Amino acid sequence: MQEFNSGLQSKRFVLQDNQPAQAPAADAKEQFLIRPEGRQQRTEAIFAFDQEHQKNARVIKPVGPSKDRPTIATLLMNAETLLKAGERAAAAHLCRQALFLDSRHPEAIRKMIRTLGNQEWDLAQRKSLHKALVEIEPTFQNFCDFGRMLETTGDLDGALEAFFEANLRVGEEGPSLFDIFKHMGNIYVRKGDFESAEEFYHKAYTLNPDSDVLQVNLGTLSVQQSDWGRATERFRKAVELNPLNDKAWVGLGLCHQQVGDAHLAQATLENALDIAPSNRTAVHLMSSWSFDHGRVSAAIVRMQDYLSTQESDIEMSLVLIHMFCHERKYAMAEIELERALCWAPGREDLIDLQTRVRELREQN
Repeated sequence: MQEFNSGLQSKRFVLQDNQPAQAPAADAKEQFLIRPEGRQQRTEAIFAFDQEHQKNARVIKPVGPSKDRPTIATLLMNAETLLKAGERAAAAHLCRQALFLDSRHPEAIRKMIRTLGNQEWDLAQRKSLHKALVEIEPTFQNFCDFGRMLETTGDLDGALEAFFEANLRVGEEGPSLFDIFKHMGNIYVRKGDFESAEEFYHKAYTLNPDSDVLQVNLGTLSVQQSDWGRATERFRKAVELNPLNDKAWVGLGLCHQQVGDAHLAQATLENALDIAPSNRTAVHLMSSWSFDHGRVSAAIVRMQDYLSTQESDIEMSLVLIHMFCHERKYAMAEIELERALCWAPGREDLIDLQTRVRELREQN
């Protein structure tokens, strides 16, 4: 029998003659599994290992959808509440969350369109949303809304195409079809195609001959064709149908001015501005005619009322400055110039005008 110490472990091995070496017994806490030979033993060993591993392992529960996450319906309902409160930015945020959950949700797209303003980026985004909406829901109303939006932004050909698509989907003749024909007539007037404009206006007229708005449109068409007698008839008819139609009064004023009746032209513009003080066309015409009519002071008051309702309108502000200078009210002109420069601080023509007005004030 031989006895020796292993250099790797502090275990003691004993070798007996004609017998294989045996390892010392393991401690009570140690268990060594040396490949059981039978299938049953291997299965039991694996099961025992799995049980021990599951006992010691940290259990991680799968995370499902949060019960607190708002649904699309909830997001849109809250967005509507914010819109009514005038909080467009917050409403837009909720609409974007709804569109993140479902980018093709028609009601979410419609509500998102309502949250957008009139800046260039907003208009581009609105156009994209309208286009997506007519692809998802190619309905009459969606094409009508798309057409109106394109008409407002100046895309007249795109607007006509949208209105033609809407016309293909109209259920029956009535107010909706009348609205399409009227808008298409307006577009053709802006394009200078008066023959096509008259065609669509008359189609609209057959559906609703008592529309004061359509009478104004027909009167405007007659003005474009220089048919002042017919234009006067159209505008008068519009006023008879609706005395509160400010655009009809403006059109009537144009006709009176054309035939040289300055007093009546001025009176009709006064009627228009009594109804709608923010009617830009009426204010501009009154200011332009005031020098010949000798009513500059009255025009100044109307212009000031108009500008008080506008965030920025530099061109009209320049008209007011011109009227102030005409009346030798240079201090008032300087004040208005300061306001215009706040809107456009980099405009050199305003800076030059400010210098000239200051010189005139010093001379007087």
